[in-house]
Amino acid sequence: MTKSQRQDLLKNLILEHEFDTQNDLVDFLNKKGLKVTQATISRDIKELGVVKVKGTIKKFKYTIIQNTENFILYNNTIKDIVTAQNIVVVKTLEGTANSVCIVIDKSQINGILGTVAGDDTIIIVTPNNEEANQVAKSIKRIVK
Repeated sequence: MTKSQRQDLLKNLILEHEFDTQNDLVDFLNKKGLKVTQATISRDIKELGVVKVKGTIKKFKYTIIQNTENFILYNNTIKDIVTAQNIVVVKTLEGTANSVCIVIDKSQINGILGTVAGDDTIIIVTPNNEEANQVAKSIKRIVK
């Protein structure tokens, strides 16, 4: 199986099932006869733009964000947005900072120099205090 075929299969699996860990994906694919490693799945996940969001069956699940028009940041995902001089700090639900950060990055909000996501916190660096306030307002506008 080619890399492209494997990634297409991975996309379909992620859209059809809830997997909350890379090892779950690896185990599922290995049981189906496709021998892959966690490292391969990790690279595929990064290349495909796969992120974790709150699941309906499991606590979290993988999903694919292709553009921010089809992905909404819900109020209950973001707990707080505060500025500290030229930095914006976004507090999220546990385990969702990476997903939220990808949406923020793909939104191409003016004034963002860079973002760093942890487990439940995102740090956004802006050029100055005024830009930080504008970035915080822009993020609040994309939250539904």
